[in-house]
Amino acid sequence: MIEGSIGEWLTRATIWVAMGLWAAAMVWPKRGAVTKWLWTTALVSYLLHIVLAYQHFYEWSHRVAWEVTARDTEAVTGLGSGVGLLINFAFAGILALDLAGQWRTGQRKGATWINGLILFLILNGAVVFGEGAVRLYGVALITGVLMVLGLRLLSTKGGGPSRT
Repeated sequence: MIEGSIGEWLTRATIWVAMGLWAAAMVWPKRGAVTKWLWTTALVSYLLHIVLAYQHFYEWSHRVAWEVTARDTEAVTGLGSGVGLLINFAFAGILALDLAGQWRTGQRKGATWINGLILFLILNGAVVFGEGAVRLYGVALITGVLMVLGLRLLSTKGGGPSRT
């Protein structure tokens, strides 16, 4: 059974989808059309998440969003700050610029640090601030991405497992 309204459920579902698509895009074996569409769909899902959060959790009020973020941050960290809201907006902007570059040039300049930023935000949003299934999902995504990228790095350095 889904608790709360369908709008609240969709708000949560869109961030789960975005996180899964970001993880898939990071580990996809080849750069190209598939990864561009993974990044695009992830960003659209993330932006939809923001819109739905304002609709179903924040009453279309930035003040309310700031206060809720500050309250949630204080409950977890002891610091009552809503700055995480601004970080999320900056994150959306960085991802939009990265995506525009992908569509324009086919390349991801700064991909390593942007991927690191995504993993950091998944860690904070899903693992540190999340509970239950959200936390497990975040841990699974981060672990899976790091394992795939680590194995890929080992295999390109010649230190990977033999294929005999």
